[in-house]
Amino acid sequence: MEQKVELWISKNGIPDDLGSKIMNYVRFRMQEEKDVDIEYLLRILPPTLGVSIKKHMCFSILKKVPFFENIDEDHVYETIYKIVKPVVYPERSYIIRKEEPIDMVLFITQGMIWSFGSGTTQMNRLQKGDHFGKELIEWKFESSSYDDFPISTTNLKAHNKVEAFALMESDLNILLSKYWLKFYHKIYVINKELMPVGLKTVAAIL
Repeated sequence: MEQKVELWISKNGIPDDLGSKIMNYVRFRMQEEKDVDIEYLLRILPPTLGVSIKKHMCFSILKKVPFFENIDEDHVYETIYKIVKPVVYPERSYIIRKEEPIDMVLFITQGMIWSFGSGTTQMNRLQKGDHFGKELIEWKFESSSYDDFPISTTNLKAHNKVEAFALMESDLNILLSKYWLKFYHKIYVINKELMPVGLKTVAAIL
């Protein structure tokens, strides 16, 4: 088991100091004769250690999400690290099918995913460092009801074993409610960047 944990640490590029803490805790659990599920290792670690590891694994991905990049608030990211959940999808399994509701934002840390429509040969590849589900965030700002979900226009299928972190819709609601003003300002900035030059001038005056 220790070799499997060491391989997981190496594969995910975990720094030495965090890796040592992980190994110490795994050895402690093994001495206590408690199970260690390598696929869901983060679920058994102490919360503080788990958050530090999620920060290391998710930070660069979060910076790629338009709604999360350049958020000038450390507490927002810290909250995300606390609420994202580790998920594993077996090889060739469907993560979401076309016309199903999108109920999560997915941050991919290992593996490869194919994104494709029905009856088409065009396929897009998602891999380590990519994300899926920004439509859910956009929907939350455009919809009048938190009970609604955007519908996927593509199929999402694991090419090989995929490891990721999922920000579920219910947890996203908590995040947006807690930092609503900050995200609302972010939406304003994004929309302003998309404005024609003339409207930008008017917006600046207002």
